[in-house]
Amino acid sequence: MAVGVRPQPWRLDPPKDVSPEMATIISNIDEMFQQLFEDLHRVDQAAVAATSSSSTVTAGSPWVLISSNSPTGTNVVNFTGLSGYTDIRVVVRAMTFAVADRPKLRVSTDNGGTYLAASGDYIQISGAGAPTNTTELEFMDNNNTTSRNGEILLEGINMTTAPKMSRSNFFNSDGFNLRLMPTTSAVNAVRVFSTQNFTGGTIYVYGRV
Repeated sequence: MAVGVRPQPWRLDPPKDVSPEMATIISNIDEMFQQLFEDLHRVDQAAVAATSSSSTVTAGSPWVLISSNSPTGTNVVNFTGLSGYTDIRVVVRAMTFAVADRPKLRVSTDNGGTYLAASGDYIQISGAGAPTNTTELEFMDNNNTTSRNGEILLEGINMTTAPKMSRSNFFNSDGFNLRLMPTTSAVNAVRVFSTQNFTGGTIYVYGRV
């Protein structure tokens, strides 16, 4: 077989002693199978291309550090301009207070003009599926003065047709494994806050598109 010629296993040379009519029939059948083979080849190539394109789309993007802040002498830190991200991860590292407290989080849909703070703006979902209205998201479940760490993951924040989901290391251990934010507006800013002033530690905000 010549180089570059695809195998054609259906092809048979007609016997030399057949009639012209039979030779024509054999030739037509051969052309039919040739067309079928080429059609199947095109379908196969299209499937490969579609699979490759789909894999590229679903690969996702890596987490990137958007901003960080090491607050002291204040109890509020805002991070705005998050509209370009789908998911946000907020990490508090070695957070301390002079008087026992813990950091909390609220979100904004107007880039920091206001922050959602009403009961029901955040809903705790128990393992049994029971909802409990709250006014914020929490990084941890008790107050401390010594160094503490935590994280909150906000998923699908740029969606404008559905509620947003939130998860955290703390949420997995307190009987409420999931938080829901009912707003169907896109979230584009977050606030980390407490009652007492922060005295040490760093807040990191990561994002992915």
